[in-house]
Order: sequence, then structure tokens, then C-alpha cells
Amino acid sequence: MKRFLFIIYVFSGILLFDYLLIFIPYKHPKYDYLYGFKKFHEKAKLTKGDKRIILMGGSSLGWGVSSSLLSKKLDYLTLNSGIQWGLGYKKFIHNIEDVIDKKNDIIVISPEYEIFSLPEKSQQYCFMQHFVVKTYKFKCSFYLLNYLFSKPNYFFNKNTSEYTYKGFNKYGDFIYRNKKIKPYKIEKRKFDFEKNFNDLKYKYIPYIESLTQKGYEIIYIPNIIPIGSTFETYTYQAHKELHNKFGVNNAPLTILKLDSKYFYDSDYHLTKEGVLTKTKMFESHIKKYLKNRNKINLQY
Repeated sequence: MKRFLFIIYVFSGILLFDYLLIFIPYKHPKYDYLYGFKKFHEKAKLTKGDKRIILMGGSSLGWGVSSSLLSKKLDYLTLNSGIQWGLGYKKFIHNIEDVIDKKNDIIVISPEYEIFSLPEKSQQYCFMQHFVVKTYKFKCSFYLLNYLFSKPNYFFNKNTSEYTYKGFNKYGDFIYRNKKIKPYKIEKRKFDFEKNFNDLKYKYIPYIESLTQKGYEIIYIPNIIPIGSTFETYTYQAHKELHNKFGVNNAPLTILKLDSKYFYDSDYHLTKEGVLTKTKMFESHIKKYLKNRNKINLQY
């Protein structure tokens, strides 16, 4: 019995120590790319209750759509929470649910095509919950302790890469682009299309539907990839499924592919010119949605 109690005390002590690590003023997280989520989170917290459009997803939104420009064009505050697709789609809403107002917010999804088969556990999610939201999630237990001892430099060194929190504006858009970077070259990679498509139909879509049943107002706007991408032949098939469920009725002309010259360093990150093109498409879809929405409201 004493041995059992000793084990319980030790475990509780380690867990408490892990929890207290949240409050240590580390240097590195303030320079980390993922810490850029704080820009969105602070703005979203301050404006909660206003009528807003929230872009929810991965970095194809953060690096691909200008919510600052949409805010001006739509006369509707638009915020961009898209930062990293590796979070996994179930973590997208978990990361922002504390700043969402179901009565006033319209959530826009535009998923990356390989996201549907991602595992649910996410180190990126734990980072943002601990360092940005300042919430200790039990599912992230020992995350900080693990990094402190396995990668001590992770906490105490500055991040010198272009992927830094400084690249984000107050709307959540990642606006930094290195002019010296070489033009993006498409890299073909292995991908299980059949499994991913089944996960889209039988996991992702039901999950998004469950969010709408909880009162979230969600619309889909397609993602854009470079011509010649691994996902090129898969794009229309996935788009059709998503549009039929969550797309904008009578949506304007949809762009699914662009020349690779509009892409920065991946199939989803766009150059400044690419961002303008994709943002225009988002603007037209959202304007159409708001027009349809207003007509429905007038009928009642």
C-alpha cells in the first residue's frame, strides 16, 4: 500500500511540475512559427461578439488568403486561424472554440487534400494550447517535460528561420516572403488516394456535419494547388464531395489549380501574387453566401 501511494505521489508531483512549466518565461516560443497563432487569438478574443468571418484550417489559409484584405472588401471582420495542417482537422476547432461566438461567426473551411487521414494526436496542438491559449490539456500531459529534457535548446534559443511569429499580421495572415528564395519546384510524393478519399467521406464530412449540428455556421471554399501537383487528379473528386455538403449555392467560378509560379515553397503556400488571386476567389464565394443568407433571413 505504501509503495502504491509513493507511486501516486511521484506521478502527481511530476504532473504538477509539467503543469507549472507553462508559466516559465521561455525565450524560444516567442520566436516560434506556431507562436504566431497568438496574433489571431488576441484579435479574436478582443472582437468576440462582433459579426465575423473566421478562416479555419491549415497553413494553406494562413499562407494563401489575406483576411486583412477580405475585411476591407467584405466590410466584415475576417480573421485567419490557419497556421499548420499537421494539427489535424479535429484540433482546428478545439484551438479556436474559446474565441468563437456561434451566433455571430461564419466559419470558412478549405482543407488541404491530405489532411483527412492525419492522426488525431498533435504536438503542434499541445504547443499552442500551452504557450498561446495558456490552457493545460490532460491529453497533452508531459508534453513540456518531454521537450525540456529531450530538446533543451528548443526552449531557450531563438528561431532564426523565416518561419517565425513575426511573419504574422494582426488578422492571422502570414505575410512574410523571402525574395531570395528559389522558385517553387513541384515534388511528386506517394499518397494513398483511396484511403484518404474514404476518410474524407466517412470521417471528415461527418465530423464537420457534427459541428454544424452543434450550432457552428460553416461554409466550404475550395483549396488551390499547383498544376502538376501529386493531388491534381484527386482535386475535383474531393472538391465535389465537399462542395455538395458545405459549398456556396450557385458559387462563382471556382479555381482549383494555378501555375506553379504562384506558389512559394509548397503545394499550399502562395506568393503574394497567388494570395491576391486566391483571396479574390474567397471574396466572391463569401459575397455570394452572404447574399443568399440575407435573402433567407428576409423571408423570415
